Amino acid sequence: MALGIGCCLAFQSACLPLAVGLGTAPGHKGATVSIALTQGSQKGELIGVKSDALILAGENGDPVVIPLFDIKSVRVFRKPRVLPAMAIGAVVGIPAGVAAAKISGAEANDMGDAIGKGSLFLLGGMASGAIAGLLVASALHKDETYVLLDKSEREIQEILTQLKERARVKSYQ
Repeated sequence: MALGIGCCLAFQSACLPLAVGLGTAPGHKGATVSIALTQGSQKGELIGVKSDALILAGENGDPVVIPLFDIKSVRVFRKPRVLPAMAIGAVVGIPAGVAAAKISGAEANDMGDAIGKGSLFLLGGMASGAIAGLLVASALHKDETYVLLDKSEREIQEILTQLKERARVKSYQ
């Protein structure tokens, strides 16, 4: 029995890191960012990136232009992908639960009892897979901070290229 559970957990551990990014489609909304300015800070949705400024959505939805020379750093908040990871973990847990039921010899005298024991192993596999998915997604969730202060022009352009990928409008004019 312990061998079966160990095999199930090893299978889940191998599959989940690969599957965390699956099942999520890129949204139409730009990343939420917090910009540390030379005086104060600004937080909002990243609408676009220009060669000399970042454009955020203001409180009323109007664009707010923030010149690059006023920016110390930009923190990009990443959305955790917990629910897709848990769903994928539960699906990965199904064969693990079936394998655990087979290895443990979950047989019974009548069909109802066998289905009951099999269901417990199946649900156990799904639950352990969902928990593993939650842990993996939480561990991989990290915000990113880009420091613009004291960077060369080339380094700033590399950062702007990365920020464009997170903006609502990729080619903002």
